[in-house]
Amino acid sequence: MLNIFIIALISAFAITYFSSHAVIYLVGKYSIFDMPGERKIHTHPVLTLGGLSFIFTFYIMIIGGLIIYPQFAGQILLHNLTALIVSQILIVGLGIYDDLRGLSAGIKFTIQLGASVILIYFLGFSINIITNPFGGEIHLGIFSVPITILWLVGITNAINLLDGLDGLAAGIVLISSLFLSFVSLYLGQNGVALLFIILASSLLAFLKFNFYKARIFMGDTGSMFLGFTIAVLSLLISMKTTVSLSLMVPIISLGIPIMDTSVSFFRRLLKKDNPFRGDKLHIHHILLQSGLSHHHVVILVWVITLLFNIIALCFMLIPGRYSLLILLIFACMVATGIMFLEFIKREKISIK
Repeated sequence: MLNIFIIALISAFAITYFSSHAVIYLVGKYSIFDMPGERKIHTHPVLTLGGLSFIFTFYIMIIGGLIIYPQFAGQILLHNLTALIVSQILIVGLGIYDDLRGLSAGIKFTIQLGASVILIYFLGFSINIITNPFGGEIHLGIFSVPITILWLVGITNAINLLDGLDGLAAGIVLISSLFLSFVSLYLGQNGVALLFIILASSLLAFLKFNFYKARIFMGDTGSMFLGFTIAVLSLLISMKTTVSLSLMVPIISLGIPIMDTSVSFFRRLLKKDNPFRGDKLHIHHILLQSGLSHHHVVILVWVITLLFNIIALCFMLIPGRYSLLILLIFACMVATGIMFLEFIKREKISIK
């Protein structure tokens, strides 16, 4: 099995590396750029649709895996892959159209909702139980399907909204995918672990072109694909294992995008703004405005994500109450640090 993982890791890296060159050539030839705007950081046009490189790799690796390693289909179940791919097609199509022509938040939300419903229908699976960190389990009952849809749509948009700096979203998903592959292996989900490894290795190659200063952006095509895929794979981890255990791990693993999106959503509601409309008050914007450089902000958020993932592993390996305490302390430290940087930013503005 180790040989399969090594081959997948190397192959995914190589395919993404060379396909990124091909995508850069094609989008450059047809002049497909992400233009500067009011809510964007970059000040000059940058090539977009870069996400097509790791999306291409993901599907090529699945096809290759089914041919070369037939046990792969049994480990993850063919109908699970079918459900994933069918729903992903909607997400990828949505992203491509949005990158080329632009779409309203309402239309994007509706299509994401449709993709989530299709996935749940195909899988015949939803989140039925979640962990009570203080012991026992919470049965969701009639709220099972709505909460599953909230998870899928929420994580899709969380990663999409964090794709505001060069390499930020790619690095966050890379780190989480790597750790969630370990979780999958620990829980006996070798097929899901393989998909996480493919995703992580692809993003490592893509960062060669996407880190500061980026030659190409992944676009909404890439960020929504990543968000939706990591949300679905997190559900697949739990399909043959204890949902209450395995679901809390990806929630903690994706702590930064979840916290950032939740805070942004409720902040806009309190201000009576459209909660689905983007702004420049996300965590990376606050860190930038505090005086940190572009690449320092990205690396800092990567480090915080890494720490969240270490805590996620602690949650799985040690009693829930102790790991929850560690998580709460760390989350409070992160929140305090962000508020301190927000204070520094306001002081700078008042001095000016």
